[in-house]
Amino acid sequence: MKTEQKSMSMKSSITKLATYCAVLVSPLSLFAQTEEPELSKTIQVYSEYKPQISDAARISVNPKVYDTLDLQVNLKYDVATSPLKTDYHIIPLRAVSVKGDRLQELYKGEATVGLGNYMTGLFSLRYMTERSRLRQSGIEFYHQSSTSKLKRKIGEEKIFAGYTTDYFSAYWKRFYDKFTLYTSIKPEYKNFMRYGYQNIETFDGVVYEKKKIRRNVIGLNANVALVSNDTDVDALRYNADVNYDLSFATNPKNIENLVNLSGGLNKAFGRVVAGFDANYEMSILNFQPEDLDSSQFESVLKVLPYAKVGTDDWSLKVGVNASPILGGNTQFKIFPDIAFAYSLPKVKMVPYFNFYGGVSMMSMKDMLEENPYVSDSIMVKPTINKLGFDLGLSGRIKKLVTYNAEFSVKAYDDMYFWIAERHNPVTLGLTNIPVEDINTTYGVVYDNSMLMKAHADLGFLFRKVNCGIEANYYYWQLDTLSYAWYKPVVDATITSRFSILNPNNSKTKLSIEPSAYFLLYQDETNGDGDIAKSCIFDLGLEANYYYNSVLRVFVDVNNILGLRYHRYVDYPCQRANFLIGLSYSFGGHKE
Repeated sequence: MKTEQKSMSMKSSITKLATYCAVLVSPLSLFAQTEEPELSKTIQVYSEYKPQISDAARISVNPKVYDTLDLQVNLKYDVATSPLKTDYHIIPLRAVSVKGDRLQELYKGEATVGLGNYMTGLFSLRYMTERSRLRQSGIEFYHQSSTSKLKRKIGEEKIFAGYTTDYFSAYWKRFYDKFTLYTSIKPEYKNFMRYGYQNIETFDGVVYEKKKIRRNVIGLNANVALVSNDTDVDALRYNADVNYDLSFATNPKNIENLVNLSGGLNKAFGRVVAGFDANYEMSILNFQPEDLDSSQFESVLKVLPYAKVGTDDWSLKVGVNASPILGGNTQFKIFPDIAFAYSLPKVKMVPYFNFYGGVSMMSMKDMLEENPYVSDSIMVKPTINKLGFDLGLSGRIKKLVTYNAEFSVKAYDDMYFWIAERHNPVTLGLTNIPVEDINTTYGVVYDNSMLMKAHADLGFLFRKVNCGIEANYYYWQLDTLSYAWYKPVVDATITSRFSILNPNNSKTKLSIEPSAYFLLYQDETNGDGDIAKSCIFDLGLEANYYYNSVLRVFVDVNNILGLRYHRYVDYPCQRANFLIGLSYSFGGHKE
């Protein structure tokens, strides 16, 4: 009996033990069969996370002042050497606006129309495709003209002084993994009047024909460029550019074919970057298109091998500039090409030094841009900068002020200077005028010279206002000439920009850009041999009212004080002139 009880007691203990184990195991089995929610899963980390940053390709070794504020002062005001200072420039899309402004919305197209005094008209139409990862293209048509008359002196009869600028441009870009391909074409047409005369008075029977003093310039520019965009630090970087300019001028007929080929290669070897740049410019100018033997030829080849080395604090470039000159006076020149800069991050200052030389050509197109009133059949020969150096200091003060001060000296062979020439007006369609009253155009003279220049500029950035000041002083030493004709002695520019935002409408804004320009230069004041310095002082104002994201109203005023001045003797510029217009953006935008 006792044995049977013990057996039953043992079975009961085994049963209890099995039941107890089953209870312990059952939650585990239930937990194992239940799917864990996605957000409650646990990831086991067997080692501490160590973030790594891959090496970035160094694009250049120029030292930089590290600062979160990038202040750029845009000194865009310019006194053009065209007959009339009324040029209106379409506002480009800014990558970054003034601090406090909202960024302009992105549209594909813009149409602009404007009217002003002196019978001035403006029309512009631009359209571009959205930039994709593969390509971008765009076109622009631009027209500005004036049919005004001007008085050379008080009491004199008005003379024709109009001008026209027309062009159509188209471009196309294709983006590849390792390089970008670019091409463009730009036909253009310009005309201006050679209206400068000395001692013009009111004569009975004067026949004054516009076609006799109008000069037309028809041009065609074509460009193809290729540039590498590989960010690999060990990659071979390259660029190539082919540019062709055809210029055809009338009264008299001149034709110029201008070809410019440029390119470069460079590669980094550790901290050292070795490479070379090259440029070939060739001008074939024909003063008598019907006679091919009358062509004049000038060309300059520049080959610039160099090596650059540096750190984040300093950079040094050492190279040479080998320049053969072919044409009327064949020469071969070699110049140094040295640049050094050192960054002082604690005081946000960069002192720098450049030592260089070179040869520069002036095409007929460039010549007419600088001085439209040149005499017939002139080709400016290349200017040789035998030696030059710059010593400067740039930096920033308390994140709101940028500055740059520079002193430079350059020695030239064959520096060009404009000088007035007088001609018999009978050949230009004027009758009953005494022979001593003559038309004024400009010839060119050359001299070996030295130029010492002091430059300073300051930029200020406030909450909603920025301001820039730039000034230059020039001192010329000449071998044979008495004066540096029509070269500046002092020039200064002051620009500013501020915006007023509508607190009730984020798309309404008023932008105002006042400006001032001063130029003092050596001038021939009259035909009696008197010599004096002439000056230009021009106050300007540009205002843009953005009614909404697509409509803008603008006003552009030059020479607000209505002063009488000229850039070239006997060619007065317009007095107070203005342009008022509308601009409409279209084509949609990306938010």
